[in-house]
Amino acid sequence: MPADNDEERLRPVDEAILNALLDGREQGEPWGRDNPSRVADRTDYSGQHVIDRLNVLQAGGHVRKLARGLYEITPDGIAAVEEE
Repeated sequence: MPADNDEERLRPVDEAILNALLDGREQGEPWGRDNPSRVADRTDYSGQHVIDRLNVLQAGGHVRKLARGLYEITPDGIAAVEEE
């Protein structure tokens, strides 16, 4: 995923967003989908910054936009977090 100047590595904010989307997976709770506002609340990044980074993550194939304000982590996004 092109992460601005760094072609291979995710930024800390990207990792935080992807990890927020993975929350609940280990406990068997619903996971993988959320809106930018809730992700921002769980990551301590501003809502606008989360939206900006979700767009970058979407362009890189790490998340997909399901509907207005609803994003889902992709298998590539899961793999990227597990590599870090």
